[in-house]
Amino acid sequence: MTTFDPVHASGIVNTTTLYYGGGNSSGFNCAGMASVSAVQNCEIARRAKWLADDHDQYVRWGASNIASCPAPALNDLGPSGSYVDRFAITYYRIAYNCGGFGYYCNYITFCQQQSVSNFYIQAGPSTCPDHSSPTAASNPPTCTCDESYVPETSTSCRPEPLSIALYGLGVTVMPGATLSPPAYAKVTKGDGTPKSGEQVVLSYDVVPEENDGLPRSAHEATVSPVGGGYTDSFGRLNISFTAPCAGGTHLFATGCPDCANQETGRITVPGCPVPALTEPPFNDACATVLENTSSTQAQKDAACGALTDNLKTGMACFRDKLSNLSPAIPMVVTSDIRSVAYQAHLRQVWDRMERVVKWMVDNPTIQTACAARRAEIAAEKGCNNAGECISCYAESASQRSHCLVHRPANPSLSDAKHTEGKAFDVSRTRTLDPLQVMPDARTPPQAITQFLNAPTNCNLNWGGAFDDDVHFYVP
Repeated sequence: MTTFDPVHASGIVNTTTLYYGGGNSSGFNCAGMASVSAVQNCEIARRAKWLADDHDQYVRWGASNIASCPAPALNDLGPSGSYVDRFAITYYRIAYNCGGFGYYCNYITFCQQQSVSNFYIQAGPSTCPDHSSPTAASNPPTCTCDESYVPETSTSCRPEPLSIALYGLGVTVMPGATLSPPAYAKVTKGDGTPKSGEQVVLSYDVVPEENDGLPRSAHEATVSPVGGGYTDSFGRLNISFTAPCAGGTHLFATGCPDCANQETGRITVPGCPVPALTEPPFNDACATVLENTSSTQAQKDAACGALTDNLKTGMACFRDKLSNLSPAIPMVVTSDIRSVAYQAHLRQVWDRMERVVKWMVDNPTIQTACAARRAEIAAEKGCNNAGECISCYAESASQRSHCLVHRPANPSLSDAKHTEGKAFDVSRTRTLDPLQVMPDARTPPQAITQFLNAPTNCNLNWGGAFDDDVHFYVP
């Protein structure tokens, strides 16, 4: 906290005396100066300026070898009669002769001493300094600093030092909410009373929450007034704040032209504790192709590699069995070989939906902050719930809906059938659901595993044993 200068309660300052001088009855003077030396310096400076102006004029006229003349010289003679001081100034001006013929002037310059200037200085009446007024009929008068001014020295007044403080900050505001009641800056005088009509300068910045995948503009709050304003009759400037949807730390700084301090404060807007999906976009060629709903099988094979021969044989066997049913059932494959990167993506989608749902259930105040994150994950998973997707989003030209019904296997070349080229998934609606109806209608009812194994053994295992019923694989 900045330390304030003590305020002079009385506001009393001394009068000041102005000095006036006149030279040789010429009418020019440096009148109303605060001291005799100020008058002397003023008159010397005036003559030095004349000499400099002479030099500049000859330069403009094209003269060369311009004479260099002595500077004005002061001779202080001290008090004289009723005058507080008498002094004289010896000084020179630059003169010239043409030294040429006809219309041409050669400007031969020389120093010409001027008549000595004599000055007689007298003191004027004592007056109150700026920003003060006489308060007693005396000679010299008693002077008091004007309102909002305090003594700076014994003979001068300066604006009263003010202080500014921030109230209502240091809080947490939920995404999208408006701070109520509003924060405010308050300006007070040295005696603690409010200062109305004082300009307050307000600056604002935000430090976005890291790694949330959102642009900076999504982290900026709506703050008013922009840049500041003026205090009301209570010395206050209200600051309205509406939080953005993205998390971040919002920083405020305030001051005022006559304040002896600045104040800072902050508001925290929590973001969603579940981070954004790291992909897409992907750095892996196979994952990029698989995520693109318009990729051809040839593109998938080129980017991801081929299935194992055993799986190809098993898929052909399964397809033949389905086509021989009445009515025939199409074998619609939704996924087969994947890269480790794409397997990791699918597992991350599942895991982060589990986390975000749990956070939103356990912490209702975080729901707004996580709504956009949940929607982002749901678009990839294919549904907006934790656990199995029962009703799935339709895929669009730009968005893959994975319709996950089971947690994807660990993303490893040796620990996930898809990454080994040993597994494929089929469409639930177009392949699995019709297939489950068909064996059930047989006498006696048949399971899908029996359908796969007899009369011809396709050497395929079914994922229904661990609740991943669209999944088929070879050992």
